[in-house]
Amino acid sequence: MSKVLIRPGRDWERRPDQHKRAGLLYHENLIGDKLLPPEDMRQPADSGKQPYTITRNRYISQDFHDREVRGLWSHVWQMACREEEIPEIGDISVYEIAGLSFIIVRGEDSTIRAFRNTCKHRGMKLCAYDTSVNEIRCPFHGFTWDLSGKLVDVPMRWDFPDLNEESTRLSEVQVGVWGGFIFINPDTKAPSLLSFLEVLPEHFKGHLEHSQKYITAHWRKVLPCNWKLGIEAFIESYHTLQVHPQFTGFLSDENGQYDVFGRHISRFLLTIGKNTTAISNPLPEQTVVDEFFAANSLGAAPSIPEGTTARAFLAEIMRERYTSLSGQDYSSCSEAELIDSNQYSIFPNMILWRTLIFPAVYRFRPNGNDPHSSIFDLYLLGDIPASGVRPPAAEVQDLGEISFMDALKDYSVLLGETYHQDYQNLALLQEGIAGSPDESLQTAQTQEIRIRHLEKVLDEYLEQYDPESPSSIIKVKQVK
Repeated sequence: MSKVLIRPGRDWERRPDQHKRAGLLYHENLIGDKLLPPEDMRQPADSGKQPYTITRNRYISQDFHDREVRGLWSHVWQMACREEEIPEIGDISVYEIAGLSFIIVRGEDSTIRAFRNTCKHRGMKLCAYDTSVNEIRCPFHGFTWDLSGKLVDVPMRWDFPDLNEESTRLSEVQVGVWGGFIFINPDTKAPSLLSFLEVLPEHFKGHLEHSQKYITAHWRKVLPCNWKLGIEAFIESYHTLQVHPQFTGFLSDENGQYDVFGRHISRFLLTIGKNTTAISNPLPEQTVVDEFFAANSLGAAPSIPEGTTARAFLAEIMRERYTSLSGQDYSSCSEAELIDSNQYSIFPNMILWRTLIFPAVYRFRPNGNDPHSSIFDLYLLGDIPASGVRPPAAEVQDLGEISFMDALKDYSVLLGETYHQDYQNLALLQEGIAGSPDESLQTAQTQEIRIRHLEKVLDEYLEQYDPESPSSIIKVKQVK
């Protein structure tokens, strides 16, 4: 039986049979919980096997990136900002992706609208950064629009005898709001945001409604990889044992449940309070709690009462902790919703967590038109205080060359360490793919199903909206 160093200072033996899935499945781990979660978390979705293989060229090709601009980003719903980032009339948030730029503004009637960030006169970018204004004025020649997009002033109007104010309204794009998130879609004929989100609104009802939260922290960093490699590194937990040993004492990764819902929504559900199943000997319940407290910098762990499981003990501690912090009542919040690592993705580039103790949101975007780098936004959300007054959103911290370890050290050593570990891998991943033949990648049947599904849906968008371009060598291929 081989040994592997899973965590510095501890040598664990791998279980001998690596050809069978170990331990209980996710929904089976819920049976002993004090409070059962919603029905959708107790039943795995029928996701099928998603029999597709992925070629490497789609992560490095400039032509493929250009197709994504035309066929994906110009036609898909995407999260641009949150409501608390533009709380007052005239507040503007600038959203940019792959050379496209949009302004999201709260109007005089408090309606949120979004426009292409370009002057109808000579094409000047109207806003270079987030701001607050009474009107939208072009910094080049002074053409001016009100907050509804209507042209209201043209300097030296006499020199434009054929100008039609109605035809020079700012170019408006679709806007939708769900859970406090503001989404835009440049395609004015696209179906509604609500239909796009499929099962998501139903799954996030109750304790974890994002409309009752606000941004408590926001970090931004350029990743040395294609945007798809960025998000795909986060929608599977197969890498946890190798990359994140700090989780192995209290996260049962191998028993995770992976679900695909419809076209745009997928998730994984992982059990907290049980050690990884990749080792042969389970840890004592007290050790599981000790590992959790150590990893989360919570100080010395208390002793577990006799007959209590680590999972039940951790859930009760977190229930009391977050009730105290927020003033909200979490007595009816299930263990799964409290502590488990339950993560959803919204196609194509957004991740959010259905977990009280980790209310995080990720967004991945191309870095301009460079297929070899991307922009990662990490948001942490907090509950609106019991007073009902929503605090202002935390300002974005652009990390530049600052590491996640340094940036997050005062907030969470565990998160800083985790994102630093992922970041270190991404450059090597991009380089490895770029330096290899365009052969098919190998993906795990269950734990990487969400990656195959993302790439499949991406190709469906490209085939629908950019059918003229050849894609045979970079398309997701169905296995016969």
